[in-house]
Amino acid sequence: SRPSEADLNELEKAVPDYVKSFSATRNLMKLFNTTGRNPGLGLFDGIRVLSMLWIIFGHMFSVQGTVGCKNSWEVLPPNGWLTTLPGQILPSAPFAVDTFFFMSGFLVVFVMIRRFEKHEQMNNGEPIGWLRWVPFFYLHRFLRLIPLYFFCLFLWWQVMPVLGSGPFWYQWQREKALCDMFWWSNLLFFNNLVPAGTGDSLRCF
Repeated sequence: SRPSEADLNELEKAVPDYVKSFSATRNLMKLFNTTGRNPGLGLFDGIRVLSMLWIIFGHMFSVQGTVGCKNSWEVLPPNGWLTTLPGQILPSAPFAVDTFFFMSGFLVVFVMIRRFEKHEQMNNGEPIGWLRWVPFFYLHRFLRLIPLYFFCLFLWWQVMPVLGSGPFWYQWQREKALCDMFWWSNLLFFNNLVPAGTGDSLRCF
């Protein structure tokens, strides 16, 4: 017999959240849901989408540039597409990342102010001490970043080099060699300092 709606609800409650995160139906419903908990922050969704498209566009051309093209005169100066006004989107694409820095900082301040106000309401106006929230704030951010960051590092370092072949695939071997030497600097979050004085071109992920 077909299970009742009450049985389905009980089953859904029994399933852990980390298992539900793999549900295609649940994720699609969340993806296409246009209602937000903070309607006043809806503009950040638009900024996020436009910035992400801008970054993808920039990476698409940068990757293509590593393998060469037959019509470079149509893209490069003095008469290529990059000399036009719309073409300035491409060389300025690295600045699209700055919008995520801005949104991250803004939302952190927004959330912290709300937590401070909630704490004062629950404690008769007593402000929260910085020793009570600063360590937990950094720990929370650290734990949020670690899983995805380490997963991406593993893909870049160990998986990507074995997924292809061809005359330009030697570039991945070079990237893997750098990660073999400096992977530990990424795990300790100071890969922008080690190796020192070598620039971005000699750095793991």
